[in-house]
Amino acid sequence: MNMDPTIGEFEAALRLSLRSLTRADRERLQAPEHLWSRIEAGLRSAVSAQAADAPRAKVIPLRRQRRVVAVVGVLALAACAALAIPLALNGRETAKLLAAAPLSNAGLATFDTTPEGSARLVESRGQTYLEISVRNVPERAGEHLELWMIDTSVQGMVSLGPYTGSHRYAVPDGISAERFPIVDVSLEPGDGVPTHSGVSVVRGMLPVSARSA
Repeated sequence: MNMDPTIGEFEAALRLSLRSLTRADRERLQAPEHLWSRIEAGLRSAVSAQAADAPRAKVIPLRRQRRVVAVVGVLALAACAALAIPLALNGRETAKLLAAAPLSNAGLATFDTTPEGSARLVESRGQTYLEISVRNVPERAGEHLELWMIDTSVQGMVSLGPYTGSHRYAVPDGISAERFPIVDVSLEPGDGVPTHSGVSVVRGMLPVSARSA
């Protein structure tokens, strides 16, 4: 470990100074005998005064301490429960089921695995959603999945955007499952063309009586 050169110079100068001290110098530097006794007496007096001025802690018997801790614990649990109840109620979003249908790969494009899933049309807080879940989803470089609602003639269709996993997708205002009952998930190339590629992964039909508008 390297030492700071300034520290070494200081130590050398200090040693030189100590060596140059004479006996008379040491006697002058020695403190009188009564000085230390006065300092000790002053310290004791200061400590005693500080202890007298300090407020005394209230001693609680052990049994009462346990009771206080128990009461505090019960109040804390009650407060947590009071907070948890509204959070649970807020997190429990009520959704009305309008229609449901399985999603199948039967008669569609073939892949290494067989995709399948389900579609649920629900309404929550005035907004209609498609709850989509698809398993065995194919993955191809440069391609993505797109979610569609299609009419029975397979001519008119509406894109609900890329399929990014099993969750809810908002149905645009003015679009009804009665008019577009077919739910389709397609595999789309990254060519920027907004139309259906013709490669459907899964497809299913909601009951025509279901309405989303």
